[in-house]
Amino acid sequence: MRLVVRLFVKSLKEQLREPLVLGGTLLMGAAFMVIFGLAMGKGLYTHRVAVLEHDQGLGAVELIRAIEEACYPDGTELFATRQLASA
Repeated sequence: MRLVVRLFVKSLKEQLREPLVLGGTLLMGAAFMVIFGLAMGKGLYTHRVAVLEHDQGLGAVELIRAIEEACYPDGTELFATRQLASA
């Protein structure tokens, strides 16, 4: 069990150190949802996403805009976003 925890912590540190790896990990989950949704023949779904932004940085604003503008080829929105107020 300790080996699994050490491996998890090591992987988490690597992902936090490399933003590209972290972004790829997060985007691959969304990509697989779309791919498997299409493969299973159940059609396309709009997924609900809540966004909590603390830093108001340019990168965060661009990421939120990209999430809000993401859509399927037929124009249906991919994510229904809701921004949460930061405390």
